[in-house]
Amino acid sequence: MTARPAPGALFGEHSVSWRLVSRWTVLLGGPAAVLLQVAHPSVGAGVSQHSSYAEDALGRLERTLSAMLAISFGSPERREAVLAELRSLHQPVVGTRDDGVPYRALDPELQLWVWATLGYVALEVERRYVHRLTHDDRKQYYLESTELARCFRVPERLIPADLEAFERYVADTIAGLEVTADALETKDGIMRPRLGPIPPGLFAPAEWVTVDLLGPELASAFGFAPLTSAQRRLVRTSKGVGRQLLPRLPEPLLSNPLNKRSIA
Repeated sequence: MTARPAPGALFGEHSVSWRLVSRWTVLLGGPAAVLLQVAHPSVGAGVSQHSSYAEDALGRLERTLSAMLAISFGSPERREAVLAELRSLHQPVVGTRDDGVPYRALDPELQLWVWATLGYVALEVERRYVHRLTHDDRKQYYLESTELARCFRVPERLIPADLEAFERYVADTIAGLEVTADALETKDGIMRPRLGPIPPGLFAPAEWVTVDLLGPELASAFGFAPLTSAQRRLVRTSKGVGRQLLPRLPEPLLSNPLNKRSIA
């Protein structure tokens, strides 16, 4: 049976959030969201100095995405327990960047950026590979997602008022990002995870999607090679196939595999 939001969940099954995030397609943007986060030098330093991304990149990403699903669609008790656990984990994450600037994971502006990357990438994946949300749907999804920002205690004054303001905030922040050595370390862990005998080439399609989502300037700063003409054609083809095929699939085939273990 397909998982459904728990009674009292932050977002119900008729929300745009459920339509978007409960489907496996959102997972396509996981690596891009992580790289956008760590391209902020303070986030990159915190991840490098306090995280296991280099040793267990996929496991760490899975735990992060599962936590977001639990907060969004789990019971109120589950939501509060996960939020308390995350606050406890992030409380000691403090330090100093290589350039001498101090950071702390619970800084509201850093929390805002991490939250923003998840919503931004989710919308971009949907727009490029599914393209079934209307502009009004996108605006509604953004307004729903602000409840997540409040769950993370982001002050109201920092939360963009609407989708247009959110898009300006993301664009302005991306323009000021800096790919540091810390960010490059995370990139290596997330794009080339250590999975024993599995050949690195198996992850090439995920890299192409990530490069497409990051855009040429940021992808270049991370050291990704430009996509070849053949790779660009494959990405374009996957978008066209996705837009035609995904809306026709039965719901069980679209379900995010992390739903059942995350929602309670």
